[in-house]
Amino acid sequence: GCAFPSSHGILANWCPPSERGRMGGFIYTGLYAGPVVGFFLGGFIAKYAVEYSVYYASGILHNQVIYFASLGLIWSLGFVYFIYEKPIEHPTISEEELIYIEKIPWKTILISLPVWAICLAHFARGWTFYLLLTNQPAFLNAFGFGVTENGTLGSLPHIMKVLIALLSGFIADYMRLNLLWSTTNVRKIMTCTGRIYLVF
Repeated sequence: GCAFPSSHGILANWCPPSERGRMGGFIYTGLYAGPVVGFFLGGFIAKYAVEYSVYYASGILHNQVIYFASLGLIWSLGFVYFIYEKPIEHPTISEEELIYIEKIPWKTILISLPVWAICLAHFARGWTFYLLLTNQPAFLNAFGFGVTENGTLGSLPHIMKVLIALLSGFIADYMRLNLLWSTTNVRKIMTCTGRIYLVF
């Protein structure tokens, strides 16, 4: 949906370069934490809700959609109230903070081959992520796991992704600030090592 591209905007507009690794790791964990909560709680909701079975209405899991859509609505209202696209629009930001956050060179970014390489790598990661997300429950069901076990086991890969995303943000900042590696080299290394699991 729109949350992932919005995250890039938040990082670009709000985070100084020296903090983007950690902040990116923190922000992107939400992408992986959602399935952790969804799979884990979804199994329990499906089993212990008022109706035992999960009803399919036009291909949508009825009970889970109601619960998670309500949480999503609450989150969205908070997001709209507290989050501003650009620092200059925020009512409580100080002049010092505005100066600290630098302007983005959009034209240079759009004609950069490394940026397009990152986009391609992100597409490949997104493909495997959503393939796993949509087919994992059916895969576990084929092995005879019940609804609750399916939800619990289904959340495990996403728990690992949360931990790895947080850790990699700190490692990226450490490589830039302490080892004095260039941002380009850190991005190349993190992208390549992050894609190794796709081979398996």
